[in-house]
Amino acid sequence: MNKDFFSENARSAIKSAIEEASGNEVFFVGSFSRDKVIEDVKVIARGNDYSVPAVIESASPGEVVIHNHHSGNLMPSNQDIQIASVFGNHGVGFLIVDNTASQVYVVVEPFFEKEIELLDVEETKKALLPEGAVADVMGDKYEVRDEQLLMLESVTSSFNENQVSLIEAGTGTGKTLSYLVPAVNWALKNEERVVISTNTINLQEQLIDKDIPLLYDAFDDDFNYSLVKGMRNYLCLLRTETIQEGLFEMADDDEVGSIDDILEWAKVTEDGSLSDLSFTPPDSVWEKVSAESDSCLRARCPYYSRCFFYKSRREIASSQLLIVNHHLLFSDLAIKSASESSEAGILPPFKRVIFDEAHHLNDAATSHFGMRATKFGILRVLRRLKRKGKGGQGK
Repeated sequence: MNKDFFSENARSAIKSAIEEASGNEVFFVGSFSRDKVIEDVKVIARGNDYSVPAVIESASPGEVVIHNHHSGNLMPSNQDIQIASVFGNHGVGFLIVDNTASQVYVVVEPFFEKEIELLDVEETKKALLPEGAVADVMGDKYEVRDEQLLMLESVTSSFNENQVSLIEAGTGTGKTLSYLVPAVNWALKNEERVVISTNTINLQEQLIDKDIPLLYDAFDDDFNYSLVKGMRNYLCLLRTETIQEGLFEMADDDEVGSIDDILEWAKVTEDGSLSDLSFTPPDSVWEKVSAESDSCLRARCPYYSRCFFYKSRREIASSQLLIVNHHLLFSDLAIKSASESSEAGILPPFKRVIFDEAHHLNDAATSHFGMRATKFGILRVLRRLKRKGKGGQGK
């Protein structure tokens, strides 16, 4: 990459700072103009003894870290690669330049915020009008609903304005289509994943089996959608093999029949999830054959390429629309909050979420982010502190 990557002012500032450091290594943070040219740079570290955490704290997502190789050889060292990967995980680009900033080696491409394409409210609403695509698919079952159209307008405006909307819709409104139409339009136009979170299995089944397939037939552009389930909902092929090799001895007599049926089902199922079973096995039986994170070998498992759980995760990664339940969503947020990484959770990264059955959110959020205290628990902690204290008095 040539010097046009920088504005003349930025290039001059880099060159001057390196000269002041007698040609030694200097680390900069650069920010971009609207024309995607590095306009401003600031020095954040000099010399070979620098603190990577301090450099990371100085750079924000969308910016770029620049440092020079005084030798003129811009090939990244192993240390450069390691540092660059850290910056990349934080949404920060990484460049190596010569001492005059006339030559550039891009180790991690800059991260530019995608330009959002707003939805046309009237165009989006047409899908639910009598002459629209949904009416064509539904045929005689179609009916125009004024409240449904009003809700669609509100949801569409919330997508466009990046705002939160709280909507109460009565029975018969047709609320699922009023939020699905703008959600699918947004996902297709902006190549951005949308998550829909519900509380009940019944609503999830309605979305997956009825409403979303209806829209799939109505839209000209194809889109992918997935129902996201927790790991324990899937059969573990390694565990089924282990059971066949002797764990039947650990099963109770009344469990053997169910286990036999599951092993036969395992030979033919393509989904491998509990809902694909024709019967509901006892919890004690499913625990013996289901996948779980603590014992999962991941890529080291001999069945990894066929694993039902990881197959579902690969499908989820390519889906524009994800259907989840409230508890799974808050589990995902809790994991990401603890790790401070959008890649660490159960779900792939997303920016927009629709909560259906939102009156259950309080219970779900409390179970994941709340703390429970009892009188007995508090007294137990106080007694422990009293024993550890020196000369203190307890009451």
